[in-house]
Amino acid sequence: MKALIGLQRFSFPVVSAAQVALIVGKIIRGGSLPKNTRSTRSKENFRAIVTPTDVAAQELIILLLSALHPEAKFLAEEKTERYSNLLLSTGRNDPNYVFSFDGLRFDVDSIDGTAMQALGLPDWSVAIAVWEDDKLIAGVVYMPEIRGGTLVIGEIGKGVLWLEEDGGIEREPKQDQTRVWYWGADLDLLPLFNQVKNELATKTRRLLTANSGSMALAMIACGIADGVIQDHQAIWDITPGMAIINALGGKVILYRHEVHRQARRIIRLENLDEISYRRTKTNVRRTALIATRDSQQAEKLWKILEKIR
Repeated sequence: MKALIGLQRFSFPVVSAAQVALIVGKIIRGGSLPKNTRSTRSKENFRAIVTPTDVAAQELIILLLSALHPEAKFLAEEKTERYSNLLLSTGRNDPNYVFSFDGLRFDVDSIDGTAMQALGLPDWSVAIAVWEDDKLIAGVVYMPEIRGGTLVIGEIGKGVLWLEEDGGIEREPKQDQTRVWYWGADLDLLPLFNQVKNELATKTRRLLTANSGSMALAMIACGIADGVIQDHQAIWDITPGMAIINALGGKVILYRHEVHRQARRIIRLENLDEISYRRTKTNVRRTALIATRDSQQAEKLWKILEKIR
């Protein structure tokens, strides 16, 4: 981007997060970070792989943000020894998981959509959320491969800004309804969710698979999408995009579906700190979300979900 114009409305930590996301995203796109696919390891399946680029990008983000904000702490996805003193926790199953923190905190997803990035596909993003005194105040999502590079910033009380690479032109979110929904790929594995999918299909021009939850949520702010239903999300997958939707005046509903001895139930979550990563042989808890620009539409879909067993 020739210039990051319009950033003066945002607080210093948010501007810092935007600048760092932009720098690191461009470095990833340019191939300057380690990318030896032989070192790739899987968390659970190919859609949840970890590459050396993931780890190097996360370390670079923490390095840059901690230089600008020495007092900050971080909640990040990848386990790494470097900068471990700055991390509240890492990894989905970290036994030392700490959610609350009074002060400045950044949630970091260095590459949301690692599988797509590793394959050379465009559906990935760099996502950072900003917290102050245990309150989610802002989110930044940079999509390096979308329209030459698209940066979306949202801060509560200060609105949403959308910048594109071509000339660094400031654009406010579009208001026209394009009728595009992003649908989490994991939901295709759950036949019971076909009822929700059919409900969307009757009123939607296109249903697109969301390989990056943060990217899909940012698309709502850009006016490219009407909504997102995404499954199997961790805190760093949710908070950057959720902050943007909140700043936009949209609606995000978090829920968890639990499987216990073949029985399924869906529970609405009222707070982000209700998100759990616990997994046992008999009980699997997965956090999911519905996000729209229209709160009534989100609530309508939630009522459909409540009926699914």
